[in-house]
Amino acid sequence: MSENQTVIRTEAVKKTYDTGEVQVEALRGIDLRVETGEMVAIMGASGSGKSTMLNILGCLDYPSGGDYFLDGIHVNDLDRDQLADIRNRKIGFVFQGFNLLARTSAFENVELPLLYSRQQESEDIMQLTRRALERVGLADRAQHFPNQLSGGQQQRVAIARALVNQPAIVLADEPTGNLDTRTSIEIMSTFQELNRQGITIILVTHEHDIAAYCRRVIEFRDGLIVRDQAVPHPHDAARDLEARDAAEAAQAGGRP
Repeated sequence: MSENQTVIRTEAVKKTYDTGEVQVEALRGIDLRVETGEMVAIMGASGSGKSTMLNILGCLDYPSGGDYFLDGIHVNDLDRDQLADIRNRKIGFVFQGFNLLARTSAFENVELPLLYSRQQESEDIMQLTRRALERVGLADRAQHFPNQLSGGQQQRVAIARALVNQPAIVLADEPTGNLDTRTSIEIMSTFQELNRQGITIILVTHEHDIAAYCRRVIEFRDGLIVRDQAVPHPHDAARDLEARDAAEAAQAGGRP
């Protein structure tokens, strides 16, 4: 994909859930464009449609109406096997709950998508897995199990797993929801570094402090986009971490 190419485009996308007695309109006609290399936050209250939108963007669900194009491919026309293939090749997912296998090492958790795809030689799998862990700064934790890792380290393993297939897009659903403030900033620093490397990142969050690290904020309400604004000066997570460390050091130094 070339620079500034439209990688995601939706036109009048709708999603209706039939509960048997009533129909619930989760999305009511969404027009959206995301360019290659953007870092976008999707915000909104519970039930606003933001997670439904992320599921459609991630090819986990079909829209009930409208059109979705991913890197020029009309997603509506794909069958389930084709959806699975495009997810595997183009998209990495990061979730709030990490979703790591408890009895499996960090290395083995990260390599799982490659094993499922069955498209890589064993030597390539090892190399790609090591590289993914290196990108999130966890090469030295490869043989640790999830219960031997902090919450932030577990989320970075989850991010490495999302990266191992070398996707162009990473979709993250409340990736800092289970983390404390400092660890959340560390995770956003990782996302910002990946974004600087050219990966398009779309994350769902309800936290304004987290959205401030993105270049664009889209707000959902009642199944519609009510705000779509560029962030002129996104916060720099690495710089914020340095400032926190300096403040904590100064405070510790001033103690009797």
